[in-house]
Amino acid sequence: MKIAITSTGTEMNSDLDPRFGRAQYFIIYDIENNKIVEVINNNSNLNASGGAGTSAAQVIADNDATTVISGNFGPNASKGLLAFGIKMYQSDVQKIEEVVAAYQAGTLVEISGATVAGHQ
Repeated sequence: MKIAITSTGTEMNSDLDPRFGRAQYFIIYDIENNKIVEVINNNSNLNASGGAGTSAAQVIADNDATTVISGNFGPNASKGLLAFGIKMYQSDVQKIEEVVAAYQAGTLVEISGATVAGHQ
């Protein structure tokens, strides 16, 4: 099973990026094999004037992740992820390796909608 984690960098010791749609990177992590399988640069959405959440949701779906972990999710991102059947978890843990451990331990909070207002 693959999960996606928003990140400020490309390694396990990178910090969680608290933004979903405008995250710097998405780390795609294979839970069964305990390893990063892909790092996606989200540069095209960082400064987008709109649609970043929807576009990022499509990227996650295209990479076959069934779960995404971030600090926050906007309304368009959450609608897109739910439409794709992707579970969302909110985390305030800093390091990606700690986020993975918290997910595996079942201590992250699953959410069912936006946690922040959208950008206008």
